[in-house]
Amino acid sequence: METTREYILEKLSLITLSVDVTALLDDDNIIESAVCDSTGFLELIMALEDKFDIFFDDDDFNNRFLYTLSGLELIIKKKIESKNDNS
Repeated sequence: METTREYILEKLSLITLSVDVTALLDDDNIIESAVCDSTGFLELIMALEDKFDIFFDDDDFNNRFLYTLSGLELIIKKKIESKNDNS
């Protein structure tokens, strides 16, 4: 089974064909590290919403941790847990 991190890296590699996403560190800012631009990041977010049946709202985009690999993983985990708790 594919992990959240593997899925994120797979999608990033499709968005940024010229960058080695495996070199991305946990706390690197995905956009500032030139892994992808803001449009590419939105593509990633839409793919994550579809894959995990979650929704990123305005508050999420104001959270600086959203833009790091580890932060993105944590936010996705919390959203999935919250969704499961509410069902």
